Amino acid sequence: MALTTDSGTGAESRAGGGTTKLLVAMGLASGITSVPNVAIALAIPTLHREFNTSTTVLQWTVTGYLLAYSSLMIAAGRLADVYGRRRVLLAGTILFMAASVPGALAQSPIVLIVSLILCGVGAAVLTPASLAIVTDAFRGQRRGMAVGVWGAATALFSGLAPAVGGLFTSELSWRWILWINVIVGALILIGSLGARETRDKEGGTSIDLIGLICSVGALAAVILALNESPVEWAWSSPQTIAAFALGAILFIAFVVVEPRLKTPLIDLGIFRRRNLTGAVLSLFVLNFALGAVLFFLPMYLQEVLQYDALQTGLLLLPSSAGMVLGMPLGGRAYSRWGPVWPIVGGLALTASAMLLLSRIDASTEYADLWLPLTLLGLGIGAALTPLNLAALGTVPQRLHAAIGGVLAAIGGVGPMFGVAVSGALFEALQNDRTVDDAAKAGVTISKDTASTLDGLLAGTPSAARALAGFPDETQAALRTAVTDGFLSALGTTMALSFAVVAGGIVLTLALVRRRPAVEE
Repeated sequence: MALTTDSGTGAESRAGGGTTKLLVAMGLASGITSVPNVAIALAIPTLHREFNTSTTVLQWTVTGYLLAYSSLMIAAGRLADVYGRRRVLLAGTILFMAASVPGALAQSPIVLIVSLILCGVGAAVLTPASLAIVTDAFRGQRRGMAVGVWGAATALFSGLAPAVGGLFTSELSWRWILWINVIVGALILIGSLGARETRDKEGGTSIDLIGLICSVGALAAVILALNESPVEWAWSSPQTIAAFALGAILFIAFVVVEPRLKTPLIDLGIFRRRNLTGAVLSLFVLNFALGAVLFFLPMYLQEVLQYDALQTGLLLLPSSAGMVLGMPLGGRAYSRWGPVWPIVGGLALTASAMLLLSRIDASTEYADLWLPLTLLGLGIGAALTPLNLAALGTVPQRLHAAIGGVLAAIGGVGPMFGVAVSGALFEALQNDRTVDDAAKAGVTISKDTASTLDGLLAGTPSAARALAGFPDETQAALRTAVTDGFLSALGTTMALSFAVVAGGIVLTLALVRRRPAVEE
């Protein structure tokens, strides 16, 4: 049945005025924000070659977007409440579109990274506003259906993002990953024309700028240190130490100041509820592992197994299919057994997937990957619904929006740290292994040279020039050393995610109660 606006004033008030056009627009707003960071990962090998830059720099295409998106999410919800949901949605959508244009035209990695960071800001602004518009426009039984469509759009777009990124990169251009933001943004603007303006008239007009500055600054400082180390900055360098120290200082300031504010960015007292804390930690470790897989596996499939970008996107779909299958299973398991065992079961499946992926070596083929990819998606999907319900079940309904904001923020912070931490470990291990294997073949190279040669797999001009500087009889050995270094580092980073998820299982068993208790 089509959703239409009732003509009478009283009827429209009761129905909320929600239309099919508005719901589609808000679904697009929910879904498109989950695409850029996943889709751009499929283009990393192409960007590596086209921009002739390092993996360390290209990590910022993913972590920069996620940093802006996740750290601003909660504050953006408050902005919508204060200044009006429709007004904030329009502003966020326009920023999302405008920031995509220079990225689509970028001729340097810096322009692309800054563009994606600004896209992340726009995405963070429009996402909570779009949900608020849906809950206002659709009332009664229609609200459940509308919110379900809004949430399903995120799952659908997230699942298709690898294939979309691969399709654009292989058949058109990676730049279409950003041009599509402009097209979808225009559809959101058109669809939201009939939405009425709403705001929270009882919540005051103050915004916690101190908490916002401290939280964003702390995350940015830590991610900067992780992304730049150890290739650009040594672990013991003044820059690394200063960045970590700044992050720690700002985090401590956030923890000290927030409880003293009348309208804090986050009420830290809610984390005294064990189920909420356990659910947040579980969500973090699941997204840590997913972020690492979606960043490094496309590089492996393209640079080592020699699939093109479109094939790579399609080959990653088993994880999406597993997630779609796992989510309803997790919901039914929660209804029967409560939150603990479904979350632990999902984490265990995810851990087993990471353990299988850690065994990647020179003999691995795609036939060895579809099972761990399916287990990864199935595990994450099975755990998501129970952990969301466990978190929401610990607080009264009036706090559900705040908890939703926290969970959405963690959903961005997890993969951000997964890429940054795994990337730092990967760069260090790859260079060390390349140097060692080259030495065994009788070729002495420095770590800086090894860092340049890692572009051989992507075909960067700088790597080709560096290889040409060695005698012909040693070049094959150097290529082998680079490949072996990549595989060794990849296996270890997947093992790191296994350890992180295994730690999440222990924490879930220690923290999450079988029967959540709601405390007013």
